[in-house]
Amino acid sequence: MRIRVAVACLMFALVGESRADTPPFDLPETIGWRDVFEGIAVAELTLTQPRPLRVHLAKVDLLADGVSVVANSDNGERPDEVDGCYTTTFLEQQACQIAINGAPFGPGRAKEGETQDVSGLVVSHGVVVSPIEVPGEPDRAALVFRGPTAAIESPPIDLSGVSTAVGGFGVVLAQGKVVRDETTPEKVLDGVHPRSAFALRRGGAELLLLVVDGRQPGYSEGVTLEELGKMIGLLGYEEGLNLDGGGTTSLAIANETGKAVLLNRPINDKQPGQQRVAASHLGVFARSLPVESKPTSP
Repeated sequence: MRIRVAVACLMFALVGESRADTPPFDLPETIGWRDVFEGIAVAELTLTQPRPLRVHLAKVDLLADGVSVVANSDNGERPDEVDGCYTTTFLEQQACQIAINGAPFGPGRAKEGETQDVSGLVVSHGVVVSPIEVPGEPDRAALVFRGPTAAIESPPIDLSGVSTAVGGFGVVLAQGKVVRDETTPEKVLDGVHPRSAFALRRGGAELLLLVVDGRQPGYSEGVTLEELGKMIGLLGYEEGLNLDGGGTTSLAIANETGKAVLLNRPINDKQPGQQRVAASHLGVFARSLPVESKPTSP
């Protein structure tokens, strides 16, 4: 969802786990996690409350042997900051095992390889690809790595020692409580859309990549930002960051040959299954499971 909102300041309100008028999610008592790589497990949830939803999850043990992360590099002397690509293309280019779309961006050029500007922080291999400051826009939070573990940080962010970072819009869960940005227009806060998010627990040692499909009536209709924060909390995580969503929402995994396979069903230009070019991503490298532990290919 490419949204640019200019505000003079950000004011956050902790609203607890949910508003009284927010219907509960019918989450299962036990999540059916499936190990796909060493340190990475995935799950898919089919919910009916508060509306039809398909939720795709990938949890990453950042301390597992062989696990590391990667973000988009800059595009050198070309205009703007990066060359846009699909999440599946990013995964195959990096030869990583799982990848999710990242920060908001513009101008939203539709073709892969066309230049894009990231609206927020991206750091790749210790190099700042996109600064956190965007003229006319609020500084946004980011997922930051200064070693194997991660943190979700709001500005100002000290970039000393940061090896990788991918920004988002705003924090939706802080210390286990849903966060609501009271300065953001209600249609942005309360609109029901596809969403992508990072979440953390275990002191930043476990990272969750989460996508909720949307804009597909009867299949998956999306969630509000408050619902996104609530869902992350109900899944047992302590911190959550909303990423670019809408048609950009996408989560991909590598199959046994290294080819990227979408876990979710994105929707772009009203076409289910069609990806949108994104300007930034987070990819995760991990080792293959032992032969006796390997699941069926996705």
